[in-house]
Amino acid sequence: MNRSDKWFRWGFNLFIFLMCFQLGGLLYVKSLYRQAEQTLKDNEALVNFQCGDFDNEKSYWKIKNDTTASYQFCKDKFCPDSFWMSNDNQEEDLHVLSVVKPQGTHYVDGKVQYGHFVDVKVAASQKPMTLALVSQSMMQWNLKPEEGAQIKEVLILGSDLVWVEGLPKDVKLTYFPKEKLCAFPSGWEELANSENQFRRMWMALKAYTKKEITSFQGKEVGRELRVPFVSSLRKESERTISSIGTVNQLSLGVHWQRRNKDLVAESFHYFKSGERKKIEVPEKTIAGLYDEMQDQVILINNFQFGKWDWKSKTFKPIHVDLKKPALYWPMALAFNKASREVYIYNDDRGGEIFSYNLRTKKWKLLAKDVGYSFVALTYNPKKQVLFGTRLQGNKIVELVEIGSQGKQKVVAFDKAFDFSKNRWRVQLVSEPNEMWLKVVHPAHPGGDVYPLTQGKM
Repeated sequence: MNRSDKWFRWGFNLFIFLMCFQLGGLLYVKSLYRQAEQTLKDNEALVNFQCGDFDNEKSYWKIKNDTTASYQFCKDKFCPDSFWMSNDNQEEDLHVLSVVKPQGTHYVDGKVQYGHFVDVKVAASQKPMTLALVSQSMMQWNLKPEEGAQIKEVLILGSDLVWVEGLPKDVKLTYFPKEKLCAFPSGWEELANSENQFRRMWMALKAYTKKEITSFQGKEVGRELRVPFVSSLRKESERTISSIGTVNQLSLGVHWQRRNKDLVAESFHYFKSGERKKIEVPEKTIAGLYDEMQDQVILINNFQFGKWDWKSKTFKPIHVDLKKPALYWPMALAFNKASREVYIYNDDRGGEIFSYNLRTKKWKLLAKDVGYSFVALTYNPKKQVLFGTRLQGNKIVELVEIGSQGKQKVVAFDKAFDFSKNRWRVQLVSEPNEMWLKVVHPAHPGGDVYPLTQGKM
């Protein structure tokens, strides 16, 4: 046998070996797929949920009428993109964790960490808990319960094949395939739920578990999650929010109610002689303020600036004098009580700030070309400046400080706020050393409060 024949035979044998090795690998992977599919099939939930009507009024969760904080200061790798917690006191907890896809293969301290899995660290708890694991891609959940963790049941909500590792032997596993659930939300916020996915999932989980959701964590890309989610910084923000003065300020102004999937103005709240008052306002009210000196309410109603007489329920527009540009698109108000000047943002001609003096009845064009899409204004008497929040796309992206000469100072937020300009509302409250943003949307007309510290989240 010549040398070329030996090389040919050696190469042919190597080819056969590699083919057999590859075939064996494929068969092994196929067995893993079949095993996962069989596991999920054996534990499929015995329910018959329907996807439901996207605009069905019953698809909304119970509305909270109080002002609450649903955002926490958080900077580490465990921070969810979307976080929501209920204060309902139940005998058992229901924690929902949602990941669109796992983090891919990457290097940590020079070592390879392979992707396609998400670790879930479950801390010791005083009450039994049910975990609902939501995914939108093929992946593996690695459960890592600590000693004392009381996991009663694990629910798998997936639109693709998933694996579960680390499940304690005595813990029940229940699988909801896409044909039965049809809702896999990555966030609870209204902007992330154009098809009511969070509310539909919430209704299905409530029907099956007979429990309310205790907490929700959503991430676009996940590697490691913790249950329950705890953040000392979040607790600190809640402590600050509970200060009496700030809560009083945040509870004033226009209050809203949901109608179908939109918001309409319900009432206006203000303080008079230290006593809280409430009056009805037109449904198309956008913003309002109270002038205690003349006992009058000033509104932006249906894109008109004017005075509201709540006794006769009539709105009287206040027009800009003819020497000034027309006020076509007033969007936000702020009030300087000392000078009794009302500041109005006009979303036209590059963005303008008008001022109207309630005492002298005189108009001024305070600033031109301030930029479009201011959705909230407030006046800080200590700094004697205006603050506004600017919208880009569907995000509130920055805080703008406007001085008396129209000079701007812009501070970008570390993380933009979701916001729908045509359907949501926002209120900006300025304290001497703090600032607060209240975002109101149809899923929570009471508003979600975001504390701002020096323009940063």
